[in-house]
Amino acid sequence: MLVAVVAAAVSVLTVTCLWVTAEWVWLKPKRAERQLRRQGFSGNPYRLLSGDLKETESMLAEARSRPIGLDDDIMPRIVPFEHQTIKNYGKKTFTWVGPEPAVIVMDPDHIKEILSKMSDYPKPASNPLVKLLAQGVAAYEGDKWSVHRKILNPAFHLEKLKASLNFTAAWATLV
Repeated sequence: MLVAVVAAAVSVLTVTCLWVTAEWVWLKPKRAERQLRRQGFSGNPYRLLSGDLKETESMLAEARSRPIGLDDDIMPRIVPFEHQTIKNYGKKTFTWVGPEPAVIVMDPDHIKEILSKMSDYPKPASNPLVKLLAQGVAAYEGDKWSVHRKILNPAFHLEKLKASLNFTAAWATLV
């Protein structure tokens, strides 16, 4: 009797673990891909576990192995995979970082919507070490972000930027 109960518990635990793993590794990414495609995004199909990481690493290594000229475009050098993805799929695209999709938005109207509705578009979880070392407006969420954005917003008015540009140009002529 005890053996049957233990065997049933182990089998339930095994099935649960397998289901959770299948959900994380395959089902959730495929649902996300289907939803993104319905919303008009395009990109590479999901690859089990690694996503686009292998291709990203190889393109980055190849880009860094070539010399760069002063007149060259830096995008293919800094983010070669994303640059190639945008060339292949357009400005509404996504890539895969493991089993998680990373959406690339380049339309100014969509960017404005994302930045104005921060509560609807949460930032991805970052490394705890990064949180410890680099706290700032870019890392803030919710009300704290709104307060700091309101504090910083006057510094980026057009008149102040023009004055800053004039000062920088004057300084450059002195040097």
